[in-house]
Amino acid sequence: MNETVRATSLSRTMINKYRAEGRFPQAVPLGDRRFAFVRQEVYSWIQERINARQAA
Repeated sequence: MNETVRATSLSRTMINKYRAEGRFPQAVPLGDRRFAFVRQEVYSWIQERINARQAA
């Protein structure tokens, strides 16, 4: 989660909100209360935001 926060500049709260709304890549469960994000999925999500801005 910390790396995802740094990569996106979003807070943990906002990332969790976007996840709940289906607006952010889903986490991969690793075990009890542990999860990870697929780095490429997060960077693709960021690139989609950039592309949407450029299209507007």
